[in-house]
Amino acid sequence: MWACCSLSTRTHTTKTLHAGYFPRFVAASPTDGFLLFVDGTTVYAARFDVKSLTLTSAPTPVLNDLVVDRLDAQLDVSASGRAVAQTGDLSAGRDFVINRMTPAGMMPLVTKPGVYRRPAVSPDGRRVAFQIDNPVGSDSLADAWIYDTEARSTSRLTFNNGELPRWSPDGRHIAYRANDGLYWINSDGTSGSVKLTSGLNQFPMSFTPDARCCFNRPWRRRTISFSSAFPTE
Repeated sequence: MWACCSLSTRTHTTKTLHAGYFPRFVAASPTDGFLLFVDGTTVYAARFDVKSLTLTSAPTPVLNDLVVDRLDAQLDVSASGRAVAQTGDLSAGRDFVINRMTPAGMMPLVTKPGVYRRPAVSPDGRRVAFQIDNPVGSDSLADAWIYDTEARSTSRLTFNNGELPRWSPDGRHIAYRANDGLYWINSDGTSGSVKLTSGLNQFPMSFTPDARCCFNRPWRRRTISFSSAFPTE
């Protein structure tokens, strides 16, 4: 059974919050906000107190039928509170669209069906990064792409494997997984990829606020590593 937990970087202690996985936090003020998490294929939201690291309201379901592939929930929320998700029946095929979550319900965002996976919203909510699985026999399994919600255009970001794209807090860079480690690249595609860490099966999860460190999870391990080899300017 999976559980959402809070971790204090000051005391190095953890608290179990609720059954579920794939937690995402959206700040409402400097002291509290909302914690979104997944249980089964349902997304829940609960009020979360930053100081005590505890839930202050009962979780409420906000979305059903989320696409979940081996605990890999197709959901993300930006720092500004904009959320995207994929819903549907995975057994019926792997082609989906990407929708924006709104108070009125799901609204189409990337409307052309495709093998999109692991959507990630930029901090300002204006761009969505995701991976597209490449055809069988290609040199790489998948590559990272970006959809601009204002220009309504899609552009390719990586060309030699780019899985699980994750935005830096300032939106200027994207970290992603390749076969031999973690990389990052300018989100506008104006630079080549920079290798950050070496090793097989590393999955970037999230950045620290200063973008100098990234949490990553080794495949099939219930642990989280801390990578600090990120370039500084």
